[in-house]
Amino acid sequence: MKISELADLLKHTHNLILHGAPGTGKTYLAKDIAAWLHFSKQYSRLRDKEKQELSEYMKLVQFHPSYDYTDFVEGIRPVCGDSCDQIGFKPKNGVFKEFCERALINFDDSKKNSEILPQKSNLSVALDRLVKKIQNKEIVEIELRLSSRMDVIDADDKYIYMKTQKSVHDKYSFSLNNIKKLAEKYPDRTSLDAIRSVDREFKKVVSVSHPSGYWGILKKLYEVQLELNNTVNKVELSPQKSFVFIIDEINRGELSKIFGELFYSIDPGYRGTDGRVQTQYQNLVPAGDVFEKGFYIPENVYIIGTMNDIDRSVESMDFAMRRRFTFVEIKAEYTQESIFQSLDGDLKEKAISCMNALNEAISKIDGLSSAYHIGAAYFLKLKNLDNDFGLLWKYHLEPLLREYLRGQGDVEEKMKQLEQAYQQ
Repeated sequence: MKISELADLLKHTHNLILHGAPGTGKTYLAKDIAAWLHFSKQYSRLRDKEKQELSEYMKLVQFHPSYDYTDFVEGIRPVCGDSCDQIGFKPKNGVFKEFCERALINFDDSKKNSEILPQKSNLSVALDRLVKKIQNKEIVEIELRLSSRMDVIDADDKYIYMKTQKSVHDKYSFSLNNIKKLAEKYPDRTSLDAIRSVDREFKKVVSVSHPSGYWGILKKLYEVQLELNNTVNKVELSPQKSFVFIIDEINRGELSKIFGELFYSIDPGYRGTDGRVQTQYQNLVPAGDVFEKGFYIPENVYIIGTMNDIDRSVESMDFAMRRRFTFVEIKAEYTQESIFQSLDGDLKEKAISCMNALNEAISKIDGLSSAYHIGAAYFLKLKNLDNDFGLLWKYHLEPLLREYLRGQGDVEEKMKQLEQAYQQ
């Protein structure tokens, strides 16, 4: 199949697995498909700027036996205190959930229209963004009313932590609930600036210590709100993008452990809110989060898995997962031209001839099949072997083929047949 056909198939099915013999370029082919969805050309032909742009919409991970749900979806992760003398724990999204969150923002933005351009983000959304900015170290100081400042230490789901610039050890906790109450009374910068006595006026609303600190936080909050409003206007008519998540060697992971309840959501028929599920850590998802009511895979997320047919772990992929993917076999000869494009003319012709003759001989041996063919990627090693086909056989192909034949009878005779076919 052509790259364009594979891209169309992925758009239709949402989940695709490329399988076949090792060295057939399945992982690179997955990148080609992602590039085609965005630029209608292969990954190898993208300029550096285009590859950088594509990286925002494509993510590649590799499964292995230790990979689990907390890596993929969400979990609890250890974090250091102020000096790492104390260790705490915080919920953290896994790589796939983070990817889906980015895709959902794009999907929602693409559905907006000019009628909602005048709408403003509410203070609750702005406060969540302020907390995230602090956690990401984007905000390190808060300006107070009397031309002084406080250093920002950290923030969590209850407090913002700051200290005066003269203080070495003391820190102050500013309650998010108190910030919300004050913001309801003074909902914008104008009302905040009109206050004559911060200490007296704030205490009419809620009893707080260090009111000047709360004043500075509210000032920063309104700056973040204005930033969000401007951002809404900029992304209002953004086009919908295809987000491609590539799972290399998908069969090497314990899929039931990694996906958990996403076995339901990953089904192509349940993309979007129809596939919403309550995850194992749903009670820790903060208010205002895009997945506050449950996690689901956005409609613009596409998954490509790769697997080698000869891996013993292939059979461990149960039917519940298999039926959610469309399988496409990538045979060795399919990717010759694209993989060999970097080889010189004569070298390329010889590589194709040796590869085809060897694979034909492999298919004639009982117990072997096209799953054991030698992929074109093995011949790229010639560049580091001074283009010596004999060294390629000795150091790379012969050891691999002996492993394929291990346990069979007449190994030496079969190896002789394979070598003769390769040397032709």
